[in-house]
Amino acid sequence: FTGKNSQELYERHLAAIERLCQSNATGFAIKDLPKVQQILEITLRLLLKGVPGFLQPAVGLIKVLSKPYIKKTATDEFRLLGNISNILACIGQIFTTPGYPVELQLATSELLIIFASGYGQRPSLLDKVPPVEQIECGASARQYHTNQMLINSSGVLTAVVKSLGAAVSAGDEVLMMSLSLVASQISYFPENANALLDAGLLHSLPHLFAYDYRHPLTPVAVQLLWNLLDFAAVATRVGLVTTPASQGPASQTLGTTRRGKQEDAQRSSVQNTQEEAQQQQQQQQGEGQQGEGQQEECREQNKRVGDPTREPMAGTGREGEQTAPSGNADLGGSQGATFGRGARSRSPTGMRPPSSQPTSILPGLAHSLASLFLSDLLYGFRTIDKELRNDLVVVCSLIIGSDHPELPSPNPTTNSTQSTKQADLREQAELLRLCSMEFVGAAREAGLFEALLAVATSPELGLPEHEGLVKAWALSTEELDYELKQLAWKTVVAGCVHASPDDAWILLDAVRAWALVRALLAFVEEVPEAAPHANLASAALAAQRRWSPDQLDALRAAALARLHALAPLCPEVYVEEGGPEVLLRSLSTSVHSAHMEGALRHLHHLVVSKPSSTWASSLVGDGGMEGILGAAGAVSVLLMLLQDGSRPEGVRHCCLLLLAALCRTGSGSTGTQVRNMIGEANIQSQRSSFTSAQHTNQHLGNSLSSTRNSGPVTGREASPSPANSNLRRFRHEGGVAMVLSQLARCESADRTLPSPYTVAVLDVIWACVVPDRKNTARFLVEDGLDALLSLLEIGNRGHRAVGLSLLADILSNPRSHSFFHEWRSHQDQSTAAHLLLRIWKEEDNAGGISDKQGVLSNTALPLRGTGKPEAWIAPESLSYGTLLPGATASGTLKGKQTGAGHLGATMHEQLGATASPLVGALVPTLEGGFTAKLVPAGSTQQGSTLSREQAQGVAGAAGGAEEGKQTGAGHLGEWWAGMGQARL
Repeated sequence: FTGKNSQELYERHLAAIERLCQSNATGFAIKDLPKVQQILEITLRLLLKGVPGFLQPAVGLIKVLSKPYIKKTATDEFRLLGNISNILACIGQIFTTPGYPVELQLATSELLIIFASGYGQRPSLLDKVPPVEQIECGASARQYHTNQMLINSSGVLTAVVKSLGAAVSAGDEVLMMSLSLVASQISYFPENANALLDAGLLHSLPHLFAYDYRHPLTPVAVQLLWNLLDFAAVATRVGLVTTPASQGPASQTLGTTRRGKQEDAQRSSVQNTQEEAQQQQQQQQGEGQQGEGQQEECREQNKRVGDPTREPMAGTGREGEQTAPSGNADLGGSQGATFGRGARSRSPTGMRPPSSQPTSILPGLAHSLASLFLSDLLYGFRTIDKELRNDLVVVCSLIIGSDHPELPSPNPTTNSTQSTKQADLREQAELLRLCSMEFVGAAREAGLFEALLAVATSPELGLPEHEGLVKAWALSTEELDYELKQLAWKTVVAGCVHASPDDAWILLDAVRAWALVRALLAFVEEVPEAAPHANLASAALAAQRRWSPDQLDALRAAALARLHALAPLCPEVYVEEGGPEVLLRSLSTSVHSAHMEGALRHLHHLVVSKPSSTWASSLVGDGGMEGILGAAGAVSVLLMLLQDGSRPEGVRHCCLLLLAALCRTGSGSTGTQVRNMIGEANIQSQRSSFTSAQHTNQHLGNSLSSTRNSGPVTGREASPSPANSNLRRFRHEGGVAMVLSQLARCESADRTLPSPYTVAVLDVIWACVVPDRKNTARFLVEDGLDALLSLLEIGNRGHRAVGLSLLADILSNPRSHSFFHEWRSHQDQSTAAHLLLRIWKEEDNAGGISDKQGVLSNTALPLRGTGKPEAWIAPESLSYGTLLPGATASGTLKGKQTGAGHLGATMHEQLGATASPLVGALVPTLEGGFTAKLVPAGSTQQGSTLSREQAQGVAGAAGGAEEGKQTGAGHLGEWWAGMGQARL
């Protein structure tokens, strides 16, 4: 090939290339790839020069290179990876260098598709992390990852993206299809998905959706966008907002080349229809401004936007002969004039009109996706059409996003690097929110949510056939239609949650008009005959008759999940449709623990959330959601479930959380913020079987520091509220006895690990017993305080912060003091005061509050201490909460064999064996001040003698304002110092 006398013997070159391909028909060896690359480069140069006959040999070389490379030695795969990367870089020049035939580019695309898929063995997401026992079967996964990393390092990604952009500009559909398949296979790898975005793929992506749903390029484009949103979600959504819209004539050229004159005429007719509709809307606006009550009139018009019974608009295909549109822009425009733009222009909140020149590609992409879905939903009945229809809804849901990260608040103590990182995170979170809001607004204008609402509510509600949107007979109970209903629910609710305030207002009106809440409740209702009204009863009966039992169970769980997010946005609609009664009846009749937990979480979220909708104003007169649920019998149902021992612990745990939320006396009372935090934390803690006691103490202690400043709650101070009625219901239904039984259950439970269930029981006592005088009296008479002290003595260390704060609120009632002093330990007959001192000493040693001589280590902030334990404590004692009072009694008998036993013996000597208990004294210092020190009672230390707790309180007075009583023990010390003289 390179010889001086043979480099122009082209026939000889062709014969050599043919022999090379025939002798290596099964693939080239990895060590021979540098020579093959040299031959390929020569062949490509000759092809560019126009030498005839080299196209087929070049294609033959590319086809052989697409075969798996052969390893001559076991280490070739690791030592010679550079050879494969170099050959891929050489192949990438075929895309970037102009002049190569399309046939050669197609063959190169096929090579990259095969190579990127691991030679047809691309593992699924479940296979990428195989189980330990199947780790030897991961050869295909290793090959796939190696190939993807080689594609990333070779730079062929940039060549593919550039070639795709050129194909889009030229309108070459065949090359666009081939390159889109390459990008789709490459985008399954997260690093390569981000590399595609960095290379500018989003500039060409919207043009791939400009075809009809039956075009073979459309499913490939949908799969490509799905991969980007799945493996590079944040970068893709941010890129959709920040990538500027194309100003060139590429999209117009594509539309003109693939459509005929008849389609252009149809498009102009639809545009005229849109202009006429807009003129009519402007006239209606002018007439509405002349009279009073313009805002109410606009609201009624917007309510009719999503009304399924309204008259059909022109251009939507609702009347006359229906023909499948060949382009998606026509149908999208007509639906936009019907549902989106008209409603948007009539909004009384001053919404902006749709921009004719969007600043990013997101609005155009939203219109394309919505138009594809509308046409596919109305005219696509093949299996491949239904799969594409569902994929389009999934892509829309991913663009909207299910959750957004919280904006990190600026911290002035951070350095410049951390500040820059926080600023980047805030900017990223803002862009993600902007992506959701802009997409929802554009998709609403294009009519996407109207079609989804039609799918979500049909045919269970018995509405007439939605011509122009979906044919009722086309929605069957097959797997794909069953999947579509769940996707429609999820996407509509996500749109309502993440939309801008103006778009959310219109969407919620459409949700009310289409009765989506009723459709969701129809799947939750298990007894149609007992439904609160006839419409819901007929819908529930239709749902039970239509779907199989397995499908109905899955749809019921999905409906509960959607109601969890939708009901707080429109609580009045939820109450009007009978949501509380349906959920409570479901709790009484359901046998599925998962459904019961979902219903309880939903009701708990509905009670603790603050509705932002204007519809919620009328609920205040009814006592809020607490009063509505209480009047519906929620307290009785919850107590019945708690008394049923056959119920799973997760169900009873959720019952406790909801019961505490129903009985709270308002956000302004003391401890309510702490109890709200406990309830929300326990909802999350059910998903984990382990929570460290150290983390629990720190989390609850820090939260207590900001909420213990307004004083204890008593029944005499509680203001009248719906919760007071629930407190009476709680007492009349035997709630105090139920709480005592649950407290005994917690006392007998395993104490080696913290129990969220125990914290939930304490939360119920705090919310349902302490605020009410009669409930507190019954709790004390039935030995409730004894049970609480016993739990503090033998329970897990992680429960102390909540238990001690609860004890302090109970002891704020003077009538409880006698019960406190009468208590004796079942282990060593010690008093409650000794128990509290023992707990104090354990916390002292755990936090290094005082040294061995009893001097406070941190006089400015005593409770903070040194952060290091004064005595050695086993790490598992802090991690698992096994630093229990039992170590005190057994430490001496075990001969101080362990650190915990040594600590127990030390505590026993200081608190039990010595005749004189430790007290606190303010000892003069050389600098003229005083220091708090622990000394034996009766000591002749100079200075004023105080109790240990009083000394702690005096020292805390100087720095306690900054520290804020960080733990329950700190609050206990404050209360103890204020009680005056006490016998220890």
